[in-house]
Amino acid sequence: MGSVIGSGIFVLTGLEVRNTVGPAVVLSYVVSGISAMLSVFCYTEFAVEIPVAGGSFAYLRVELGEFVAF
Repeated sequence: MGSVIGSGIFVLTGLEVRNTVGPAVVLSYVVSGISAMLSVFCYTEFAVEIPVAGGSFAYLRVELGEFVAF
């Protein structure tokens, strides 16, 4: 399901870029890639501090409390 939605997003983005936007979309992909990389760094920092397996809920629960994690 995710691959179908993801490929649809990239195909629609490509069609729109071809018709209206131009080469600035490459910069947009670079910015979003850097943003994803910084997000990974944040989760890596959490994983180093909390050596217990878990997702973002477990990290938020330990760092910010039950209410924020919920």
